[in-house]
Amino acid sequence: MFDGKQANESMGFVKNYFDQLKPIACAIDQDHPPLGAASLDCRESPGPQAWAIVVAMQDAEAVTAQQACDGSLSNLSPASWEALCDGCGRCCLIKLQDEDTDRVFYTDVACRLLDLHSCRCGQYAHRTRHVPDCVVLEPEAVAALIWMPSTCAYRLRAQSQPLPDWHPLISGDPESVHRAGISVRGRVKPEGSVAEDDLCDHVVGWPE
Repeated sequence: MFDGKQANESMGFVKNYFDQLKPIACAIDQDHPPLGAASLDCRESPGPQAWAIVVAMQDAEAVTAQQACDGSLSNLSPASWEALCDGCGRCCLIKLQDEDTDRVFYTDVACRLLDLHSCRCGQYAHRTRHVPDCVVLEPEAVAALIWMPSTCAYRLRAQSQPLPDWHPLISGDPESVHRAGISVRGRVKPEGSVAEDDLCDHVVGWPE
């Protein structure tokens, strides 16, 4: 973690640079407590779209690397699309964006829906109800999302790059992303524990 002064020295930031930053993606919501693993039972009435997501996630467990890596992203089945997610949780970190340059900076503060141990969303099928500005990935939009981490399987596939050895589809083990040090497990704080005004003090450089 580094503060504004350290960032100024190491990255050439101008004075008061962080004053120009705004939160993007998982917005701070101080009026609602964090939702954890207990929310996985989805007590809400699921609509057709939510059911489709749940079914795709269940079917994703049987997807092979070849199925997820053959063809274009737009031609993947819903199950193969879900299987591509490596479960790192980096995309669920709150980010700051410079209003002048559009440059995006990661913080070590996680969306309130993220389970900090499993690094999975606790309300995945209903996430946009709880976090309206949560970005729903679409195949045609992946290449344009500059804030996606360089290790993200969706981004790698959009760039016609192979999946890394630690990806669960390659290793066959969902824990491999954690052992490789790629996931956010043990490295982040829950959203409700950090005030929005203090987010600039939580900018980190490790999610690339």
